[in-house]
Amino acid sequence: MMIKTTTIKNRKEQNIVVLLELSDNQKGLAFVMHGLGGFKEQEHIKTFAAAFKEEGFSAVRFDTTNTLGESAGKYEDATTTNYYEDLEDVIEWSKSQDWYKEPFWLCCHSLGGISIALFAEKNPNMVKALAPISTVVSGKLTMEKPKYGEPDEIKKWRETGWKISESKSKPGVIKRLPWSFMEDKLKYDLLDNVDKLTMPVLLMVGDQDDSTPPEHQQILYDKLPGDKEIHIIKDAPHTFNDAKQLVEIKEIMRKWIRKWAKPRITIVDKNDKIIGYKERGTLTKDDIYRVSALWITNSNRNILLARRHHTKSHHPGKWGPAVAGTVDEGEDYEENIIKEAEEELGLKNIKLESDQKTETTREYHHFTQWFTLTTDKNINDFKIQEDEVEEIKWFPAEELSKQLEEHPEQFLPTMKKYLDLFK
Repeated sequence: MMIKTTTIKNRKEQNIVVLLELSDNQKGLAFVMHGLGGFKEQEHIKTFAAAFKEEGFSAVRFDTTNTLGESAGKYEDATTTNYYEDLEDVIEWSKSQDWYKEPFWLCCHSLGGISIALFAEKNPNMVKALAPISTVVSGKLTMEKPKYGEPDEIKKWRETGWKISESKSKPGVIKRLPWSFMEDKLKYDLLDNVDKLTMPVLLMVGDQDDSTPPEHQQILYDKLPGDKEIHIIKDAPHTFNDAKQLVEIKEIMRKWIRKWAKPRITIVDKNDKIIGYKERGTLTKDDIYRVSALWITNSNRNILLARRHHTKSHHPGKWGPAVAGTVDEGEDYEENIIKEAEEELGLKNIKLESDQKTETTREYHHFTQWFTLTTDKNINDFKIQEDEVEEIKWFPAEELSKQLEEHPEQFLPTMKKYLDLFK
């Protein structure tokens, strides 16, 4: 894993300090964000990031501006708007990096929670899954919660213009929050567009939380339209600090990540235009999906074939193209075949040629985009993925034609058609 810190500019030309923890074999990308007055090194923020890293993800943590971290600005200038805009700016910057991948995961705490949920409501196709932990649900509910619900406290804050308190994360630091913060916060309500949050959502909150209490999380949970979980952490306050509780929330997160990390299959229409996505194992006979395939030959015109692993659900133990894969959500045909070639045969930095696209309507209905590659690698120089491929073999073209005639049961039903394509 590569770990580095960098500094970027937000839309106001202020510095934002970003911590990158990049996996060597990235399974996904997660942005992890703190709450009001927080910072990227808080124990619960580090725990959120660790859950993703331990599942093979790259994690991006950053300090918003106007907080107690390393980025620019003053705490008293903090607003929900500036947190949300900084999140947008970090994601926008990330798009230019080679590790960037959509759809990504968002996991944040408190004010960061409402920020990522607002982003997901606006950009649902960019977000794979959402974990707004101890999240602010709306400015209106914030005014009603026990911590701010005392009329005298609200009145004093409005009249004096300031709420003054000591930081729990950095003892000795005095926080001064202007009434304008609450005026800005009252503009936001997740419930207005909650129907857009169709991705999997994980909610967690301490049963002693008096800032974003369990009853507020339940209101949000009840209105979420998609797959959702809610966990109440016993004896936990708003900010998780207890070591035992941190272990508990990390295990909850890792289990949730494992559940949803498997990519969905891209579903297309009869013109090969994307119309949606489905979990593996849920496709019906009416679904059309995408497959990428790589036809590999050498300078002697021998053809490299792979025998599918006997545990595969489709055509186990059959000989077929050297590399093939079902196109997943967030990738196109070429991205998929490059990934599959590295995973299944250990091929890196290969120069592919795009070839024909075919349509199969027999047992399964899918489009196949073909790519070709010429290489004179010895069979022992390939590194096969043993849970996907039983073995690989160079077939002389004439021998392959003969085998297909004499032992068709050993090959994919469409193998003769594929051979004819590349004669």
